[in-house]
Amino acid sequence: MRAVLDGRSFVLTDGREVRLAGIETPEASKAALEKILGNRDVTLKKLGDDKDRHGRLPAFAFITGNQHSAQQILLESGHARVSARVGSVACAKPLLSAEQAARAAKLGLWSEPLTRRATRTIRPMCSASAAASRWSRARSSPCARAEAPST
Repeated sequence: MRAVLDGRSFVLTDGREVRLAGIETPEASKAALEKILGNRDVTLKKLGDDKDRHGRLPAFAFITGNQHSAQQILLESGHARVSARVGSVACAKPLLSAEQAARAAKLGLWSEPLTRRATRTIRPMCSASAAASRWSRARSSPCARAEAPST
């Protein structure tokens, strides 16, 4: 990993830009993501073969040797919330559990009363549109497929 751009985007040493899938973050989460990723090797689990409209690679990012994704770590600490569109129900479950734990503990985003009261429905993406089906194409797991570790 070369640099963190914002609370859910970073650049790999080979120049590819990665967008963390399944979460939404405020700009203030940039420092939290920098702390999580540091200068560590990252393993990506990509969502399909496509890039988003900005040329970023949507993926789940894992610190090599860690079983929890960067997304899950951000959620557990209250630095992110689950996106309204997650690749599949199987992907959403651990993310929602992490967010619910942070909400219950009133961490980060959930420390403010109005934020804790905000509710929304998490919908798995469906194949109702071409864009939705593009993101829901997973290869080797319900969420994504693994890619070789990157730095």
